This record gives sequence, C-alpha cells and structure tokens, in this order.
Amino acid sequence: MSGSDIPCPDCGTMIPIDTRLLIEGMQFQCPNPKCGAEIALSRPSVGTTEDTIKKFEQLKADLMGKE
Repeated sequence: MSGSDIPCPDCGTMIPIDTRLLIEGMQFQCPNPKCGAEIALSRPSVGTTEDTIKKFEQLKADLMGKE
C-alpha cells in the first residue's frame, strides 16, 4: 500500500494519507491550520475498503507485468 492525497471535505486542502494506516484505523488531519478536519474510515467500511485496495493493487501489478 502506498501514500495518497485526498481533498479535505471541509476546505479542499489535500490531506496526505497512508492507505494501510487508514485501514488499520488511523485518523488523518487536514494540514490547513484554519481547518483541522479529521478523516477516518467507519468500522463497517474497513473490510470493503481493504478488499477494494487489494484488487486495485493486483490490477496495477497485472498491468505492470504486461509491459
């Protein structure tokens, strides 16, 4: 898993996240000092998100193998 950036739902500032840590339950805070919103996965979303990320990583690996 790798790092990504997603837009803050409140101010639009890009929030750096690590997908593995997000799945493990870590919260990530908006770096905008005037905002401070936090994002995390709800407990019911963890399994679905983990499965989706695994499938995406496998798809990337399959495509890289075809080059």
